[in-house]
Amino acid sequence: MTATVAVLGANLCGWIAAAALARRLPRESYRVVVIDDGTGGDGLGDFAPVIAVPPALGRFHADLGLDAATLVRMTGGGHALGVAFGGWRADGAAAFLSYGETGAPLEGIAFHQLAGRLRAAGHPVRLADHALSAVAAQAGRFAPGAPIAHALHLPVVPYEALLRGAALRAGAERASADFVDAEIAANGIVERLTLADGTAVQPWLVLDCSGTDARIASRTSPASEDWSGWLPCDRTHAETVPAQGAPRPIRRSMRRTRAGPRPGRSTARMCG
Repeated sequence: MTATVAVLGANLCGWIAAAALARRLPRESYRVVVIDDGTGGDGLGDFAPVIAVPPALGRFHADLGLDAATLVRMTGGGHALGVAFGGWRADGAAAFLSYGETGAPLEGIAFHQLAGRLRAAGHPVRLADHALSAVAAQAGRFAPGAPIAHALHLPVVPYEALLRGAALRAGAERASADFVDAEIAANGIVERLTLADGTAVQPWLVLDCSGTDARIASRTSPASEDWSGWLPCDRTHAETVPAQGAPRPIRRSMRRTRAGPRPGRSTARMCG
């Protein structure tokens, strides 16, 4: 008998999960079905039309037959050595978050502990000076084939299309209709998923990839905690700006304070 693994969310998150499962689970025992929840978005948080794909996903892509060169070429994306932050500190100092490793341990002591000791002794230590990715980004020196850990900046829509194709080739299926409702037992087990065309899916496992809507997870887990009292910013803004010259291999996160009757608000502008 074939067990059905249902992935709720025909979006980037859903197709990532479906591709991984369909690639590894034996087809004679498991059926991977992706069900559109009708909400759209990327299923990860819907932050922006371009997503930063960390180096850790390199092996996942390779398992699907997708290398970095193919991903960048097919999506029109680019490379990023890290994130440059500006305007976030009260003293105006900039910061850089490297996608690669920072420093190295010495005689079993982690680098961040060594840096902490030096700072406590009054010696200024700039962590970015000890990260190869950060040093290369600062110098504007990077080539795609260089052995430097880096992320990929990929537009969500074509990236999702590539992963959808990989998932379908691996044996995943797309449901015949959109999700309508779920029958959930008192113990939290999802007994049945109902689709818009009347089809009933009895899942062995359900992965809720419907993003912040949490179409099923919100009904099987405790309500989320409200952290708004600790967050000075309560909204995001994304915009696409024309490129001026060759793009630098970094992402910028810039804070801009908005003038007006509500001081202290800010917007973040990110560009690759």
